[in-house]
Amino acid sequence: MAYERTAAEIEQEIDRARQRLSNSLASLVSEVHPRAVARRSLTTAKTEASRLAEDGKAALRQSLVSLKRCYLGQEGVKAQVIAAAGTLAAVAVVVLMLKKK
Repeated sequence: MAYERTAAEIEQEIDRARQRLSNSLASLVSEVHPRAVARRSLTTAKTEASRLAEDGKAALRQSLVSLKRCYLGQEGVKAQVIAAAGTLAAVAVVVLMLKKK
């Protein structure tokens, strides 16, 4: 024999279904609301702009490293400074020797 529901049980089931539909509708409305769409779009744009800026910075750093190697060689600035200091010391020794004569 099949179970027959009472009127109160049917009303409770209808109320639960109505509440689920109401929640679903509220969620849908908030999801497609123009402000929500604009907020998501802005967040996406900011994230993409930040990623592009980081990619640009990385590319610029790589270009600067490449230029540095091109003009200064693999040794870099340190070797240039040591060479300049050595040259300066040699010139100073020559000048001091010329003054003593």
